[in-house]
Amino acid sequence: MSVLTTTRPWVSDLASGYQGLEFQASAPIPALLSHQVLVRIKKMPLPLVPCSDGAGIIVAVGSDVGPEETSIAVGDEVLCLYNKEHMSGPATAYHMQMGSELPLEGCLTEYKVLPHYSTVKKPVYLS
Repeated sequence: MSVLTTTRPWVSDLASGYQGLEFQASAPIPALLSHQVLVRIKKMPLPLVPCSDGAGIIVAVGSDVGPEETSIAVGDEVLCLYNKEHMSGPATAYHMQMGSELPLEGCLTEYKVLPHYSTVKKPVYLS
């Protein structure tokens, strides 16, 4: 597979919220850090916070993502977790900001770089 360099996201900022969503025909995909994966977003539910989570297929993994750290591999179908930084315990103000996705781009994009721990394999009973 060739190296992917661009994606097509919808973006906004914290001030304008969802009313300010704008489509970008091309935006750079950040280089993967060693603990990250690149997901091709295929589906996105409409949760309480629209566009905050999604489902897709792993298309690349960082150099530190391997069998010892995770069971995720290229080609796996995954769910992207709503809050990419909150794994357990009470949520702090930092976690709440990270979960809101604004001013971040959320999953309303073609490709999304995420920490590997922010994805889980899609259960077989989900379509």
